[in-house]
Amino acid sequence: MVEALNPRQRVRRERTAYHEAGHAVVAASFGCRFGMLTLYPDAEAESPITGPLQIDLFKCAFPPGQPERLLQVLTILWAGTAAETQLTGRRIAPETDPDRKSVDRFIARLIERGVTIPKGWDRRPRLDAHALLRQPKQSAAVEALAATLLDEHVVGHFTARRIITTAMRAPLPPRWASAE
Repeated sequence: MVEALNPRQRVRRERTAYHEAGHAVVAASFGCRFGMLTLYPDAEAESPITGPLQIDLFKCAFPPGQPERLLQVLTILWAGTAAETQLTGRRIAPETDPDRKSVDRFIARLIERGVTIPKGWDRRPRLDAHALLRQPKQSAAVEALAATLLDEHVVGHFTARRIITTAMRAPLPPRWASAE
């Protein structure tokens, strides 16, 4: 039986699908592992160590000899909001942005561990997330993954990776072809 949704619930699910797909596409773009995607994310279950989609933030941030990975992890954390705002055209109030809370928790945990956060890194990753998701291939991957998530409600890691890879390798849809 198909669940009947009111218009507000449909909009919320669409926003969630784009949000979660944004995190997954950016994580995949940077080579970070992630777990399953769901339309029912448990933001309360996220910790300063395990971010959205069960991404081990510390494992992604600190491979030996790659200090720029920290910037990539912060970009992954901002990618949900970036995808949601860019691909749905809706804005998120800063005080209700779940990505802001995740970033703040992660940075606080880094500071507790004695990591110095370079100046400007509170803003740069957010801009990087928006810039990355403006790329036609990444946008197409977010759209394909969000569509699947809306249909299936839960998408496993391997299925998500296949969708992302297929979308990134496919010829661009006419909508994006002129952007390259």
